[in-house]
Amino acid sequence: MKTEPIHIRPGLSLYKQPITSKGGSPYWYARVRMKIEGRNLHAKSTSTTDEAAARRFAEAFYTECFVAAKFGHLGGPCSSTDHRRRFDVVADEWLTQKELLAGKDKRRLRGWDDARKLIVAPNGLGAFFKRKDIANITTDDVRQYLCFAAAGSKQGQLATTTQRNHLSTLNAILKFGAERRLIEAAPPMPRLRLKDNPRPYFNDIEIRELCLCAGFLKRGAAAKGDERLAAQWTEVEDFVTFMLATFLRAGEWKELRQKHCYPVDGANPYLEVSVPNGKTHPRRVVSMPEALPVWGRIIARNGDDPERLLFLQQYQNRETAKEHMDDLFKALLREADLEFDSFGNKRTLYSLRHTALMNRLIHGQNIDIFMLAKNAGTSVDQLERFYLSHADPAMKVANLHSSKPQPVFQFIEPPEDPRGSIQIEASLSEPHSDPTVS
Repeated sequence: MKTEPIHIRPGLSLYKQPITSKGGSPYWYARVRMKIEGRNLHAKSTSTTDEAAARRFAEAFYTECFVAAKFGHLGGPCSSTDHRRRFDVVADEWLTQKELLAGKDKRRLRGWDDARKLIVAPNGLGAFFKRKDIANITTDDVRQYLCFAAAGSKQGQLATTTQRNHLSTLNAILKFGAERRLIEAAPPMPRLRLKDNPRPYFNDIEIRELCLCAGFLKRGAAAKGDERLAAQWTEVEDFVTFMLATFLRAGEWKELRQKHCYPVDGANPYLEVSVPNGKTHPRRVVSMPEALPVWGRIIARNGDDPERLLFLQQYQNRETAKEHMDDLFKALLREADLEFDSFGNKRTLYSLRHTALMNRLIHGQNIDIFMLAKNAGTSVDQLERFYLSHADPAMKVANLHSSKPQPVFQFIEPPEDPRGSIQIEASLSEPHSDPTVS
């Protein structure tokens, strides 16, 4: 099927070659009308089916032709191969492909957006490598880039995890170039010494103070006749208990609706929570019993409607809801004087998840750490490195001192052998004979 050409500017257009039995191509072609070395028409494949990417390629090709017309050559340093190896071109194509592969997956789209920000930032990859040929990027260039990125940051330095994100994005772009056979292989990335930075948690006394403070703020607002503020602190009070009982991450609550929760009766009642926006994949969570009363209060407060959001339902934009809950939680921390732990580490909404997991370690009996990790949507390695990194042997002295009951051994007499006993008695009754006496 023939595609109508797209006119970008005078002398520059895009077109497609119709696919027939004799050939053709699904890619866009850039066409430039300009007199260069006796020829007036010049065309080149953009190697992409994406119109936006093809337009950018066409503009770059037009620039090449303009330079060639002015200086009298086409195909030298500004050749197609060299143009395609430019860092800005390769990075742009990589981003386009990453966005297409993400589709409507919110988690993958967030990954694409994070990578885009690293590339277009004033101290990012695009600002440093610009139009550099990716074939000439060395490990030393990468080290210089990290210094450049750190110098341009607000703090003047980059955290190790941030450096790792920069290197991961750069490595992915260069590997993309290798897959396109623009370079043989990506250069080795500098090795970083990673240091885990687990978030602080709340001990039992601090959790009690936090919940008491929320109740105090609720009653104070109600006494002043501020029903809106009282309702807000009521919701925060339930929110804190719900998060501690369900092990959710700081952003996993915002999409929860009533239809995602199902109370389960039995010897060990719990609330089954289906998390639609889990960090790695959707999952089911078995809550602690404390989630059930919160669930009952939510139903009583908001009505029984499967499509109703659990918290801050008045905010249709759930990112706004998340930011507002974060602000409310920070205000609660300030009122309770619990913003920092005893080591000066700042607490955040994420501290509730760490606290929930630490509570299971401290107060649980014979906890299966694998099932705990699965229920929380993480791994045993992550539990040990981050969530349970604050564990102290003093927290479970009784468990440390415990020992298995020792088996008691009893002596059991062997059964008597009648024949053996007769022979023994007979031998004893026989007279002793002296061999020296004849």
